[in-house]
Amino acid sequence: MTEPLRRYLAPEPFGPESFASAILGFLCIALPFIGWVPNDAVWCLFAPGVAGAALIFFPGSGRRIGIGLLAAFLGFFLIALAFLAGLAVGHLF
Repeated sequence: MTEPLRRYLAPEPFGPESFASAILGFLCIALPFIGWVPNDAVWCLFAPGVAGAALIFFPGSGRRIGIGLLAAFLGFFLIALAFLAGLAVGHLF
């Protein structure tokens, strides 16, 4: 059995860079809530999403870092929506 040629395979979209950038993205989002930056620093909430969207078009490590930052931003967005849905359901009862 022959091994497929590596140049025809798509590069891995996930890697250690994705994990590290997702952790840094979550930390950046959490900065206003833990008091390390002023509470009106909205840029901390949107910076991982904007940086991830910009980095996803670069090949290699740039794409992996962008995917990790986008994962952190989308995770925060989904958690915020779930929190608001929980408040809405809790308000009904």
